[in-house]
Amino acid sequence: MPTITDVQKTLNVLKNNTNRTNFEAGQKKLGDSNIDKAGFFQLMLAQLSSQNPLEPADNTQQMMQQAQYTQIEQLQQLNANMTQSNALTQGSNYVGKNITYTLDGQTKTGRVDKVAFGKDGIGLYVNNDVITTSQVTELRASN
Repeated sequence: MPTITDVQKTLNVLKNNTNRTNFEAGQKKLGDSNIDKAGFFQLMLAQLSSQNPLEPADNTQQMMQQAQYTQIEQLQQLNANMTQSNALTQGSNYVGKNITYTLDGQTKTGRVDKVAFGKDGIGLYVNNDVITTSQVTELRASN
């Protein structure tokens, strides 16, 4: 009959094997070190489900991990907002200016009437066309 020490050793081996498997699965999920919310919670759930019931995870450590993830999410949102703000600021420099741009293989000229931010970046409104700054070939001061 196995002793308590033998059972504990077996549990530790199983725990280490499970942790290694979860870690490797997490590494595959991470890929290029980017992880989304679903991936984070998948890793956290795997960690919770594989923990030793005789030695549960430290609640403080779990709370710290969740707080760190929340901070990362907030920083990502701040970065997205700053990127959008910078793009709009850049785009506002075009308003009222005359530009030359290419659209569908044609070279056109016109005055930028307004700027808007969409999923693909900023859009410049010229002559009823919406173009990106990458299509602008020349920028001139308005007369």
